[in-house]
Amino acid sequence: MANLKEDNYQEIDLLDYLSVIVKRWKKIARNVIITVFFIAVISFLLPKSYTARTTILPPEDAKSAGLFSALSNTPLSNLLLTETSTTSDLFVEILKSRSVLDDVLQDKYLFSKGENDSNYLSLLKIFGLESLEKGRNKLLKQIAISASQEGIVQIDVELQDPQLAADVANGFVKHLDEINQEKTTSRAKNSRIYIE
Repeated sequence: MANLKEDNYQEIDLLDYLSVIVKRWKKIARNVIITVFFIAVISFLLPKSYTARTTILPPEDAKSAGLFSALSNTPLSNLLLTETSTTSDLFVEILKSRSVLDDVLQDKYLFSKGENDSNYLSLLKIFGLESLEKGRNKLLKQIAISASQEGIVQIDVELQDPQLAADVANGFVKHLDEINQEKTTSRAKNSRIYIE
């Protein structure tokens, strides 16, 4: 039985493969040229898209930063979540929230349809949509918002116009800053009312 199995195995000779390639080199070259041609045509027909990337480093809370830095040398340091990662996750959720998306969709951006035709239009009109819900769904497909382990929030916006992509990415940062300022102001107001 062992001899029959050994007889079934054949040695692979690289010269056999090389001879097949030499015999059929015209077909192989033709197929490569056709494939490259189709890929080039498809790449020219597809619309160009540009990705604008912006990053945010969330601020550290002074009280919690002192506490976490004091505990960083203890055995419990691996079990603790840092304040920056919690703030980063919160920022990601705020950036994906309905209110921020709606504000970004309704902001006016300089959009050029041609060389001499530039107007300030809302992103909703640039997308050619009238419903905010459809606009949110389309915008969510065009963006990627994530937080790294170091706590850095990254916003990627992919659109067909490079300046528009950059403006939309900056719009997300602007609206996040407005929400943070509003939260800080309301916290200070509540503290003042409590003290009074």
